[in-house]
Amino acid sequence: MPRNSDGVQRMSLDKGARLDLTSEQVKELVMQLPQKERLRIMKEVSREALGQELLVLAESFRTDDGPDEETIKKEVDTVRAKRYAKKPVPA
Repeated sequence: MPRNSDGVQRMSLDKGARLDLTSEQVKELVMQLPQKERLRIMKEVSREALGQELLVLAESFRTDDGPDEETIKKEVDTVRAKRYAKKPVPA
């Protein structure tokens, strides 16, 4: 089996191969790795989990019933007109 620069054995699975492992078995395998490899795996898993959480959060804010562009433009124009009306004219 090939080894990487850290001396860790790498097992290459064909795309069709599959291992059915429980989360406990995966945990046991990961705990057998050197600390550096465990930290790398932890960072990758954390990054993936954060990405998924952000996607779910972003999706929760999406709606199809929001204001259209024309309504937004009218509101912006109204607010600007009010602000400009309040500004004193320089003498």
